[in-house]
Amino acid sequence: YRGGSGSWTLDIAEYEDDYEAGVPADSLITVLSEKGYDPEDIRAEIEELCRRGEIYEPQSDEHYRTV
Repeated sequence: YRGGSGSWTLDIAEYEDDYEAGVPADSLITVLSEKGYDPEDIRAEIEELCRRGEIYEPQSDEHYRTV
């Protein structure tokens, strides 16, 4: 995560190249949990980034890419 304007920005782009179909949510949660972030907060941030159009879900199976 990177802080900014009172909200978090999830750096999915860092992992995007490793996954053709987008970064799996479980992989993001694992990596960020190891850095000390709460899994529920991570899921909430993923949902918020989707709503704001900063990331998208190319398939409906919890894989994400940046726009």
